[in-house]
Amino acid sequence: MSKTSVLSALATATTVVALSLLATGCMTVSDSIAVVQTTSVKAFDHKRIALLPVKAQTSVSPDSVLAMRMEISKRLAPALKGKVPAAEITELALVADRLNEKNMLSVFEQLVLTYENTGVLDRQRVTALGRALGADFLLVSRLKSEKMDIVLSSGTGGSLDLSLVNVNTGEIAWGGSGEWKKGGIFGFGSATPVEIASGLVNQAFGSLR
Repeated sequence: MSKTSVLSALATATTVVALSLLATGCMTVSDSIAVVQTTSVKAFDHKRIALLPVKAQTSVSPDSVLAMRMEISKRLAPALKGKVPAAEITELALVADRLNEKNMLSVFEQLVLTYENTGVLDRQRVTALGRALGADFLLVSRLKSEKMDIVLSSGTGGSLDLSLVNVNTGEIAWGGSGEWKKGGIFGFGSATPVEIASGLVNQAFGSLR
């Protein structure tokens, strides 16, 4: 089979798989972001979900990131509660207090560091955090933000990755992503942390249903 024929066959197969996923409701495409949902929202009914602190990776000023992270943190619990009303959610402030009281902050930091470096969640640390927080699932949130130079103007870009992790298995039961960009070249100017946070959280939770 020629190289052209192979590429054509692969493209056709990819299209068929994507259409199949869309037809069954397993994949959501929003603003060029595709999220494969592995677990129905019903799986989280009457479960205890603890929201871990939002971790940020950025190329913009610390003050800008802090404001954006705070706005995202305020929106996570209400957004998740709206998606899973029957779940028992432990909010970020209480989680931070419990981790501090139980000397588990270093465990959380190591969990995030390992995940960022390897793409794998350490099962032992996930289980340890789950037990300390009395949770069935952990919501892991990662924020990336950058300042973009667009020709002679500037803009703001950000992405938010959310994962609901089963504390017993260490596996990601659901994952969602949101991406938000705004550039001054089109006359929109820069965006506020509130605007960016709202867009990111809404997009990231969009596939949880």
